[in-house]
Amino acid sequence: MRPRYAFTLIELLVVISIIALLIAILLPALAASRDSARALQCNANLHSLVTAWHNYSADHKGNNAASWTAGGVLTGVGRYWTLELEEYYADERDILACPQTSPPDYEYGLGDAATAWASHAPHAEDSEAGDIGSYTYNNYMEHNPTAWPYGGGKEKFISSIDDQVPTSETPVLADGIWVDGGWPNETDILLPDHDERLGAFNPYIGRYAIDRHKRAVNIAFLDGSVRTTPLSDLWQQRWHKQWQPHDGP
Repeated sequence: MRPRYAFTLIELLVVISIIALLIAILLPALAASRDSARALQCNANLHSLVTAWHNYSADHKGNNAASWTAGGVLTGVGRYWTLELEEYYADERDILACPQTSPPDYEYGLGDAATAWASHAPHAEDSEAGDIGSYTYNNYMEHNPTAWPYGGGKEKFISSIDDQVPTSETPVLADGIWVDGGWPNETDILLPDHDERLGAFNPYIGRYAIDRHKRAVNIAFLDGSVRTTPLSDLWQQRWHKQWQPHDGP
């Protein structure tokens, strides 16, 4: 009779240790691959949205979509840009949110680097359906800036796709924490630890300066391109007509 062989306890422990070591080595690589895939999908979402934005402008005599229309920010009935562009992205609302973010557990409120915003507001048209998303409009793209109390002067606004600005450097949409973005100023600072909630109600560059993609955000530009931009390079973009690019405060 041939002898039977079996693993000894020591051999079994060695095999288990090797498997555990391989898992420990592979998990970070798998997580990095997952994050890269989500960042690429985020990039694709923004490309689809900026294409929809351009199609809207083309159908409206070159006039850019407003971030908020028909009513006030806090009163009346209005429509966010997400509803203005709805027919241009075929009501595929999944593209409004970066895959790196999780849905919020509230109906109306700001997001953060890891959580989407929710615009199910009583004063927003179709609020029963509402929108959940993670991209923020550059409010300097407003067609009718007189309705807004910020921005520092109508002459800064880019109200038409025909305005003479560097299209590859002018943001239209970007990763952010609220649906109708902000009005960045050249003197805005990068908040400590990228804690966007410290400046959330201060509608400036803090609404975009979030640590969503390893200290970077995706930005869709006026020329239709989308680029992953380090937070330190946000001041290099031309957020409005008079913006002077610099290295940050």
